[in-house]
Amino acid sequence: MAALLAASVPLFVFAATLTKGARAPIAIIAAGALAAFVVMVALTTGSRAGMALTFVSIIASGLIWRARPKRAATKIRGRRKPALAPYALGAFGVTALGVLALLMTQTAVFERIWSAGAGEVEEYRFTVWRTIAGFAPSYMPFGSGIGSFVEVFKVHEPEDMLAQNYWNHAHNDWLEWALEGGAPAMLLMVSATFAWAIRTVTLLRNSHRGRIEIQLGLAGAIILLILGAWSLVDYPLRTPALVSLAALCAVWMALPDFTKAKRGLNQAGGFAAYPGAAR
Repeated sequence: MAALLAASVPLFVFAATLTKGARAPIAIIAAGALAAFVVMVALTTGSRAGMALTFVSIIASGLIWRARPKRAATKIRGRRKPALAPYALGAFGVTALGVLALLMTQTAVFERIWSAGAGEVEEYRFTVWRTIAGFAPSYMPFGSGIGSFVEVFKVHEPEDMLAQNYWNHAHNDWLEWALEGGAPAMLLMVSATFAWAIRTVTLLRNSHRGRIEIQLGLAGAIILLILGAWSLVDYPLRTPALVSLAALCAVWMALPDFTKAKRGLNQAGGFAAYPGAAR
């Protein structure tokens, strides 16, 4: 839930940049209010990763705002309209600080931060990671097999972790995929990360063009960054909702090139017979 909330912030900012005319200030203020609400709800989930990555999402979403299409400023009786974005952001900042001050002593996330220690059950995840790093090389180069984590970890589980319940995942998807898929899985993960990085740099270099599809691509890049970072401490991409969103984000990142190709075909008459091709 916290991951989905953090991923929604870039889309709020993107939606705010699409509104034109007199409704634009309303959209900007609404996006700021929704972002503040997301911060509040993310804190109440008790997720420490949620708290950190929601703020990363808010900061990174500034790239989407900067990439918005530049429109000529309208005038009122010879004077330019004042830019309302700084005021909206300031209002959001004040609201967010107020929410933080209110929730500091009440939400589960802060209680978990202050009380986190070696004796906390969920902090066994560090022991799990060390254990996997110790025995994973013995399953290389092809890994232990996709979906084998539960059975394999039971074989190597430290004695002080033996209990009636069991670990269904490593709470580090990068590490779990490396264990199960071996060298092929690691190659795929490295390739995907490299492709994401190259594509993100390309989008940033072209953000000055003011194209909506570049904004949407940046939103996809930010969301994938959040989900990828989250996968270091959990397994968000094993849930249907988030893996569907991640796939959609990959499409958004590729959209600028697709749009460019479509425009070229339209100009050449390649889509002349397709209804609405001119649009």
